Amino acid sequence: NNDSRDPNSLGSNDILSITEDQDGYLWIGTTNGLDRFNRTTSTFTHFRRDTQTPGSLSSNYVYEVFVDSQNQVWAGTTSGLDLFNRKTGQFIHYTPQKDDPNSLSGAQIYSIYEDHTGNLWIGTFESGVNRFDPETGLFTQYRHNPQDKTSINNDSILGIYQDSKGRLWFGTDGGGLNLYHPETDSFTY
Repeated sequence: NNDSRDPNSLGSNDILSITEDQDGYLWIGTTNGLDRFNRTTSTFTHFRRDTQTPGSLSSNYVYEVFVDSQNQVWAGTTSGLDLFNRKTGQFIHYTPQKDDPNSLSGAQIYSIYEDHTGNLWIGTFESGVNRFDPETGLFTQYRHNPQDKTSINNDSILGIYQDSKGRLWFGTDGGGLNLYHPETDSFTY
């Protein structure tokens, strides 16, 4: 539990996400930042938003923590997507950029998933889903378009999964389940 008198305790009792990296550390997303737990030493390292430090966590609300196949730690926050740089101990920020279709579509990140080809899929709250190509550093945005029956049918993406046949599924908040079709870059629901 969190103990405000003990700096080595859990950062918050409100746990939003948890995952393990390839080194055996637990990464815990909370409503008070991101915690890394070393099970060998039973110690926590806290990462929090510091307005005076540009490389700090972009927000203390960390809804999703994801470790990709390269052992990189990604944090989905209420202010965008953060990539942890293990060498510097700082974060690279990905945020929506006005009028830039190759940037993140929304700031509130609810889900992150890596597909079998190495692309990251980032689900947002009310701003659709994004495919991030780590080779180019560019995002492809997928938003609901009421005029297009092949668009994703809801912009709040709560869950992403790729099944054993390689199909990508997107669970939404109120729109049900969507299946992505890479050959046509479209969805059915």
